[in-house]
Amino acid sequence: MDFSEILKDIQQTTSEEINFSPPPYLEEEDFQIKFSATLKSITKSICLKNTQLAMINSFYLEQLLDQLSTSSEQLRYKHKMSLHYATIIKKTFNIFEFFSEQILRMKKLDIQTIRKITRSQIRRLRNNLLIFAEAAN
Repeated sequence: MDFSEILKDIQQTTSEEINFSPPPYLEEEDFQIKFSATLKSITKSICLKNTQLAMINSFYLEQLLDQLSTSSEQLRYKHKMSLHYATIIKKTFNIFEFFSEQILRMKKLDIQTIRKITRSQIRRLRNNLLIFAEAAN
């Protein structure tokens, strides 16, 4: 998929209400349990080829890691997953951080494409998504 197709896909709109799936954990659970449950959900959704759920769970996992107070703690947990997954969750979160609901509007973008996106492309997608989100509101 070329970058112009990704840009087009990320700017999809719909008149239907978006119901973002809740995280695969309970807020009061221990961090380790939240981490394990979310990582397991990513693995399962990728195996089932459920692209949207894989992106949603990737977003949730990086959001969890982002809440840790130090980068050494983040690194310790990232070592518990493959480099492939660590890359996917970071890039997914970076793209959709400010407008996560847009994940549910994606038609073509998938985990493997996200993994191949460069940093400069992530910045462009993020900026376009911010502009798009402001215009939608």
